[in-house]
Amino acid sequence: MHPQFIHACIFDLDGVLVNTAHYHFLSWKQITLGWNVPFTEHDNELLKGLSREDSLSRLLQITGKQLNAAEREHILQEKNKLFQQYLEQMTPDDVLPGVHDFLIFLRNNNIHLAVASSSKNARIVLQKTELTKWFEVIIDGTQIKKAKPDPEVFLKAAHELGIAPLHAVVFEDAKAGVEAARTGGFYCVGVGDPTMLSQAHRVIPDFTSISFDDWWQSLSDSSTQVVH
Repeated sequence: MHPQFIHACIFDLDGVLVNTAHYHFLSWKQITLGWNVPFTEHDNELLKGLSREDSLSRLLQITGKQLNAAEREHILQEKNKLFQQYLEQMTPDDVLPGVHDFLIFLRNNNIHLAVASSSKNARIVLQKTELTKWFEVIIDGTQIKKAKPDPEVFLKAAHELGIAPLHAVVFEDAKAGVEAARTGGFYCVGVGDPTMLSQAHRVIPDFTSISFDDWWQSLSDSSTQVVH
């Protein structure tokens, strides 16, 4: 049995449902190569969960590069162009392990499903990976004014579902996303490295490492303590 008071699960996209982090890294890497400055996959971890604009700001902090407003806009367009070229390679094989089984489990337990992503390419990614059909609500970067760690994207998803935050679980792989979920009043499950996601209520390495029934019941017990 799923916990009765949890009616919805809201998923970040990149790094939670699909493997796009490497494509973001390769895109930014091409940009920084043109600047002749180093940019590593560790550096890329610091961009997780951020909008394209905020990612560029963080990237400039990391590399020490300075750009004027016109140059910033050019780089944002160039990065998106590069990323969309990589997206053309995406297939359902880019869905992360265990995701389909978990979505089936949730749907069989009458849980409402939504995607809440700061990415303006979220709908393209969902289409290329054939995940669109699973979600009643999709909120992407074109529909929000404030990127994570502001909770707007999660609150908007919950509103569209007609579910209050205390009745929803957010799945996130980024520190900024965890902060956004908690600020919005959601129970947050981190997916990935517990040292990076220490502020989440619970952390799982991935969706292959859990027994859904046992885990969902334990989530019910711990969530009840948080809510009440």
